[in-house]
Amino acid sequence: MIDHDNLEEFADPKNYDREFGTIGAEGAFFLDLVRRNGGPVLDIGCGTGRLAIPLAREGLAVTGIDLSEGMLARGHALSADLAVDWVRGDMREMALARRYRSAFMAGHAFQAMLTDGEQAALFGGVARHLEPGGVFAFTSRNPRERDLYGNEAETFWHSFTDTEGRRVDVSTAETYDPAGAILHVTSWRRVHGRDYIPPRISRVALRYTWPEDLTRRLAASGFAVESISGDWDGSPVGADSPEIIVTARLGA
Repeated sequence: MIDHDNLEEFADPKNYDREFGTIGAEGAFFLDLVRRNGGPVLDIGCGTGRLAIPLAREGLAVTGIDLSEGMLARGHALSADLAVDWVRGDMREMALARRYRSAFMAGHAFQAMLTDGEQAALFGGVARHLEPGGVFAFTSRNPRERDLYGNEAETFWHSFTDTEGRRVDVSTAETYDPAGAILHVTSWRRVHGRDYIPPRISRVALRYTWPEDLTRRLAASGFAVESISGDWDGSPVGADSPEIIVTARLGA
């Protein structure tokens, strides 16, 4: 199973949506990709359905898989009138009853795969669940040196308004382990209000992977990479690119 430290971030699904629930450029990229490629659709690491629900509203058959029971429960509550199949499961051990035309992983969910073996297991599972010629897309943060080193001290990140209308300040501290290419992130969420509320602390481990390694591991599972870009505008991956956005197609 995935390290349960990686689930602490998702302990409060409603406020997770308040903090991260917008579609944005990332969501628009995946929605457009699926519209062009067609369904049925597999949303891996679907969370509360930020993208699964809009796709289902357009009439596509959608399956969302996630390990967080709470996130799935909220997704189910938000989509009671839609035909979304919510599945609780480990994305590396998928055993679903159908094949899909499109599969994607948004929100940097891919970085929860912390070893070469976990990445290979994920890619193999996606390949088993795609139709021949099906498309698979995902994103991983680009391993920029300034993002990996020098961020050990707690630093303010952003604020959001929670479900009770209170401002929440979010700060993080990070430690990079170059041996495993894993960034360990601790986050504090401090609620502003009349009464003191202890900060909510969460921890997550994120694996960073270089594009050439992703291409090689995808090829081993039968995928051909169609594009790798460094930002949502389609620009190539460079030293200063924030993202590694991969679109691959399963061989016939």
